[in-house]
Amino acid sequence: MNASIASASQLERSQLSWGVIPRQHSCTCRVSAHEDQFHMSVFTVRLLRTVPLGPEDFVTLPSGEVLQICRAAVDTADGVKSITLFLASDAAPLTLNSLVTVLAAEASGTIGALVRTEADGRATVELAREHGAHTPAVAAATAVMRASWAWDESPTIIVTVNGATIPVAPRFTDDGWTATGIAPPAV
Repeated sequence: MNASIASASQLERSQLSWGVIPRQHSCTCRVSAHEDQFHMSVFTVRLLRTVPLGPEDFVTLPSGEVLQICRAAVDTADGVKSITLFLASDAAPLTLNSLVTVLAAEASGTIGALVRTEADGRATVELAREHGAHTPAVAAATAVMRASWAWDESPTIIVTVNGATIPVAPRFTDDGWTATGIAPPAV
């Protein structure tokens, strides 16, 4: 992979929006292939990096912008899914299309998602339509990343993936991180 070390100002910007990022957490997820079965499923997510930050934690877009990334492995009914979460910065508007070249450098079969964080307890994610079946796995990885890396202590993190709202309860136990889909309240 072609990665670049972020400048001090880029790293500070990343730390301001995502917090200081300790990353030695592991968890296990069992993910249903159907979004409607996601609620009440328990996922195991392994975030694949440890401290300290290094060049492999950042990618440089063709525009020269540097993004921090989070790589995760999520166990699903179809096997382990490799997910790379690209953490959007406030510096420039991004689209999934702007990530094509850096996603191509990831391992074959990796699912890429663009994460935009709005506030504690919330994350908004863009996912390519062809990966829509993996929405629950991406939501679980995003919630665990928010709880683990950003110190988001919200009991439930509302992850919106392509407009679909998925409440997820990330928890850390002696066995690592889990992410449980929460059924939305009846209307």
